[in-house]
Amino acid sequence: DDDKSFSDWKIEVVVEGEDEGNENAAVYSVHRSVLALGPKKSDYFEALFNESSSDCMTTVKLSEEVAAHFPHFLDYMYSQPVESKAIVNFATWMSMAYLANNFLVPRLTEDVLDFIRTDMYNLDHMENYLSSVDDIDDDVSNHILYIAASVCVEMIQSIQV
Repeated sequence: DDDKSFSDWKIEVVVEGEDEGNENAAVYSVHRSVLALGPKKSDYFEALFNESSSDCMTTVKLSEEVAAHFPHFLDYMYSQPVESKAIVNFATWMSMAYLANNFLVPRLTEDVLDFIRTDMYNLDHMENYLSSVDDIDDDVSNHILYIAASVCVEMIQSIQV
């Protein structure tokens, strides 16, 4: 209930290719102060809220996969810094990287890269990260390639002949 949560904005998430306002669109009640202020702030939402009219609703179009992870994005934005790192995992990292880039959340990009840096030692996951570099933001792709190269160098040095 919006009155009880004191939310002051709505975000409608529409899957690309579907019409705005259709029954499949998800509508999230949010708080402008959470999205636009603090260490995890979104520069996109900050600019939107500073320029906006009294509409109090934003519609965003996302791919089906990314739209499915939008609630995780909101969980990240609302969570305490220690808890927020748990939201980024192998199942969500790519969508979270996209959302961080799309909504201009540098702290989320850092947390995605921190997760990848740790998880890259799982060689099955490394393959997934490397096969995804063409599908994500260039800055994140460059970091993934650097992390992979560092892990490979470290692993080669540990091989005993």
